[in-house]
Amino acid sequence: MDKLLIYLRFLTLSGLSNTEGERYRFLCDDAYEYFNSAAKSEKALSDYGSAFNCAAAALACLNYTLLQSGEGAKSFKAGDLSVELGSESADCEKIREYYLKCLAAVRNQLSDEDFSFKAV
Repeated sequence: MDKLLIYLRFLTLSGLSNTEGERYRFLCDDAYEYFNSAAKSEKALSDYGSAFNCAAAALACLNYTLLQSGEGAKSFKAGDLSVELGSESADCEKIREYYLKCLAAVRNQLSDEDFSFKAV
């Protein structure tokens, strides 16, 4: 995995400039750490590096989109004039779908430590 490639893909997905994106770089670092620790092995990380980078960037962008969805007013009305910004839920849904596609590419390379099978 490559932190710089994750960050650059995050910028592309989010539409942020490098200057704007620096404020949210921690989301890329968090996603990197998440997938780095969840991978089955170092070999999985090296063999599927591009797919892990994609999944990490998509996760960072999903988290960025979720952070932005609650920030500021999205519409206002003044007399006969009404202005409404696009639906953030649509943006969240699109990036969520993209994240799930990226995640599917690495799913078999993730450890199953959170899964346990117990008899009843």
